[in-house]
Amino acid sequence: MTEPKLRSDERVAAEMKKRPLFFDIETTAHPRVKEWIVKEKPDLSSVRAPSNYKDPQKISDYVRKAQETLIAASLLAHTDKIAKAPLDADYGVIRAIGYREGVEGPITVMIVPKADAESSVPPASIVDGDLSDIMGPTAVGLFDTEADMLRHWWLLFKRARKQTVGYNSIGFDFPYLLRRSMDLRVKPSLQPDLRRYQYKGNMDLMAIMFNWGRAKGMKFVCKRYGIENPNPELDGSQVANMDDATLVQYAAGDIYMLTEIHRLMDGFYW
Repeated sequence: MTEPKLRSDERVAAEMKKRPLFFDIETTAHPRVKEWIVKEKPDLSSVRAPSNYKDPQKISDYVRKAQETLIAASLLAHTDKIAKAPLDADYGVIRAIGYREGVEGPITVMIVPKADAESSVPPASIVDGDLSDIMGPTAVGLFDTEADMLRHWWLLFKRARKQTVGYNSIGFDFPYLLRRSMDLRVKPSLQPDLRRYQYKGNMDLMAIMFNWGRAKGMKFVCKRYGIENPNPELDGSQVANMDDATLVQYAAGDIYMLTEIHRLMDGFYW
């Protein structure tokens, strides 16, 4: 049977289904996060000693210790909120976006370099010993601002015709990209489809693997199913303190693992 000829736009769409855009974002806290997450002052006046306490010294000691506990708990809660800020699009920024076009495409990491010149990386391929043996060389795209990086990202998304692969991309990456784009007034070239229970357009590997229920992280899946983690000593909580070269290495590793999970699932989940 002769394969039917496709119009040019249909051919491009068909090709992108074979060559989807794998992507992952790396986030950190917004510079103004402490303005928006305000430490709540505990109500120390509400502390009372039990009614059976009669000794003034015991009452005073009880109240003092209870108030100290409230203050410590308030500080801990505030510190925890600040630590989790990178996971919240209202309190965070996107520091890097890793991607590759197609399973066999080269890995590219887009970043907004830190101001510190000592931590900068050149806009060229990085070959890093054992890592390059695992993942291949990593291309680096440098951008002056987060807004510039987002504009380029949405052009990539348009070129991919919405054919993407991510891990929790429906629940995290795309909502974050949209919120940061709204804040910076960078309009998407195309609107991503965030409907649940889909896999033909925005292929969210986490949602598919765990059937849109309680899920496990990408690094656990790799460890469980024998996929090598190129950066076992790094995790997302360290992104804020990574220099540019380390961030590129970390983001590239996530794209490598994402691609390998896709290879693992292919033939079983679609």
